[in-house]
Amino acid sequence: ATVYGFVYDLHGVYGDRDGAVYLVNADGERDPATLCDLVGEAHADHVATLLER
Repeated sequence: ATVYGFVYDLHGVYGDRDGAVYLVNADGERDPATLCDLVGEAHADHVATLLER
């Protein structure tokens, strides 16, 4: 089974949209570039991390 980690961003910390949902982990993988490849270009704007900020 695949385990995904999501963040519901109430206050726009991950981006400029309050209330957006972001993929932050997939089966332990946290690299944003890898996660973007996983979800595809259409949803890449919903991949984020605070580790690089």
